[in-house]
Amino acid sequence: MSEDLMHRADARFEICQESRTRTHIQGPKSHFHSSFRAPQHRSTNLARNLRKRQGSLIFSHFRNSKLYIGLVLPVPSVVMPSDFPETHPPLPTDRVKPPQPSFRDPASHSYPGLHFTDQLHLDLHLDPTSKTITAKAFYRFLVLDAASEVLTLDVRSLDIDTIRSPSHPDPLSYTISNESSPIGGALQVSLPPQLRVTPLQLEITYTTSGTGAPHPAGGAMDWLSTSPATADAPFGFTQCQAIHARSIVPCQDTPAVKAPYSALVSIAAPFDTLPIVMSAQRVPLHQGDRANASRFECNVPIPSYLIAFAFGKLEWRKLSSRCAVWALPSVVEKAKWEFENVEQMLQVAEEVAGRYVWGRYDLLVLPPSFPYGGMENPFLTFVTPTLLSGDRSLVSVVVHEISHSWAGNLVSCQDWRHLWVNEGFTVKLERRILKRLYGSGREGLDAIAGRQTMNSFIKSLGAGHKYTSLVSKLEAEEDPDDYFSCIPYEKGYSFLSWLEYCVERETGEDFHEFLRTYFTKNRYQSSTSVDFIHLFKEKFPEVGDKIDFDTWLHGVGQCPDLAPVDTSLVDAATDLARNWLTLFVEFPEDSEDAKSLIEKNLRVRPSEFQKWDPKQKLCFLYELRAGIDAAEEGDEVNWNARAARIMDTLYDMGSYRNSEIRFAWVRLALLAGYFEIIENVKEFVSSQGRMKFVRPLFNDLHKVYPKGTLAKELFATVKPSYHSIALKMIERDLSIEHS
Repeated sequence: MSEDLMHRADARFEICQESRTRTHIQGPKSHFHSSFRAPQHRSTNLARNLRKRQGSLIFSHFRNSKLYIGLVLPVPSVVMPSDFPETHPPLPTDRVKPPQPSFRDPASHSYPGLHFTDQLHLDLHLDPTSKTITAKAFYRFLVLDAASEVLTLDVRSLDIDTIRSPSHPDPLSYTISNESSPIGGALQVSLPPQLRVTPLQLEITYTTSGTGAPHPAGGAMDWLSTSPATADAPFGFTQCQAIHARSIVPCQDTPAVKAPYSALVSIAAPFDTLPIVMSAQRVPLHQGDRANASRFECNVPIPSYLIAFAFGKLEWRKLSSRCAVWALPSVVEKAKWEFENVEQMLQVAEEVAGRYVWGRYDLLVLPPSFPYGGMENPFLTFVTPTLLSGDRSLVSVVVHEISHSWAGNLVSCQDWRHLWVNEGFTVKLERRILKRLYGSGREGLDAIAGRQTMNSFIKSLGAGHKYTSLVSKLEAEEDPDDYFSCIPYEKGYSFLSWLEYCVERETGEDFHEFLRTYFTKNRYQSSTSVDFIHLFKEKFPEVGDKIDFDTWLHGVGQCPDLAPVDTSLVDAATDLARNWLTLFVEFPEDSEDAKSLIEKNLRVRPSEFQKWDPKQKLCFLYELRAGIDAAEEGDEVNWNARAARIMDTLYDMGSYRNSEIRFAWVRLALLAGYFEIIENVKEFVSSQGRMKFVRPLFNDLHKVYPKGTLAKELFATVKPSYHSIALKMIERDLSIEHS
């Protein structure tokens, strides 16, 4: 949904649409937006000639304002070159429900129960040379409390120029408070009496680097300088989750607020022809738009953390009629091969979760500094290049991001305390999709690996630590990034799996049919743990009476119960791990004879191990780590440099470039004091900035070699290539003062 212009109070314009044609705007040009030039094709005849489809208006005009706006479903144009058929998301028929007036998100200064973002339009001009964004943001708010004299938005390191409204002749006064807060500042806009009615329309002009600097919490934007790694052109991308959208636009930066948005984005010369991509549908430029700009529209309401864009020397490759992959020229063919089966995954996801409402599903492979495995930005999932393993063994991350199209994007958590509503549901869908694709053994393999990861995390913190609670104990003005862990993913999955086990054991009903109902009933809305439990008890009252929901949701430590899983693929890995641990005890000498004896007594010879599925190899390494950790509970284990060296020699562990296997192996090697692995670790943390990998590795180095000095020295050399989110978290891990 796009709102090109906001005219002065006596302006009238109309947005009309015909299915499969561009959006047209008519109305007088105003001095109010000098940088937004009104289209020239504004004759009323054109509007009359456009056929209006019944139900195409999703917001009626507001009679309380002289600014009449008929907002319609934006017409997606071809998001790729013309050989791509158009793929349109359907018109949402459900209005987003604002939260109660008393609602407060602890990670936001805003009051969405008093004013609720109804629509957002961004005009962004990106300058890679100065690393600045010159911007105007246009808003429409629902006024839910006419007595409220102040509108509060979240900001971080934004330079506000002016704030205006078409319903008021003068610039509006404002203040920014709490700028040093861990979550950023509060932009408080004073509202004259005539603006305390719906629709409240504002324009904010501002500039920002987008990086959040100098605020220690960091920001969304990562500006990469020209280098061979970026195809000798500048590259930029955003990562707004959890609360970094406020570093690129003033907003109600909470998942409790979901709104459609549109954008006009351009890049300063001489880079103005670089492709721009965004978490929205690309649509035709309007007459009068800046040359070489790109226009985007997202008619499906989304929270601010899903706003995303990127630019660079990008190429695309078609995967299906509704799927494509974007990447730098050096990796685009690898990416096409790696993600060739995305359409099949999407089709199976629809079988599991219901209709896919977003139209297109495209992927963008980002440079190595991207701090996550994937980010579920609608229309365009961002992924790390560490997924390009060459064997398609890591595409489960893509299945995870596809699953977010229902869990997180369609139905969002209301605030970050309930992150498991996004992530736990997503992991549940992900593993059901993988079960459909590869069998129940694969679901069990991933479930056991997830449990091992969760158990290790809980053990490292202590069973009583607040970070181990499923519903997080996030408090006011705490940074939600501090709570980011495997808990909402794996404990959330375990909770849903236990509910599934109980439901299907006692009622025989399909639990995933209930999840489909949950997504349908709550589509386009934000939801809490309480909302889900209420719906579950309503559907399965007898089962619900037997579940200890309070312990599951608010208890710390391990899960109270675990559902049985298919261990057919896990058993061989577990058996091999026990085999190795036993042999290390039986043959403790550091000699060629010991190596030969171990090789002779292995149940899986090196040649056979090489044929194992990468997921089974990874499970073996996880089981080995679990066995080593159990030594503290009385088992005899000889895991040392000698043992690691023998395993490395026999199974050629140091040669793996599958990022997950490599990560698990080098952590084991560091634990053993096998310091021949150090160069491998250095290269690994220097070549990518995915926090799943680099944070634990810097922590391991800090603990074992040589007591912290290497970790800090190495971090100092690689930090220029990391995203600000990763920098913030590693600095905290290593107790380094933010610079």
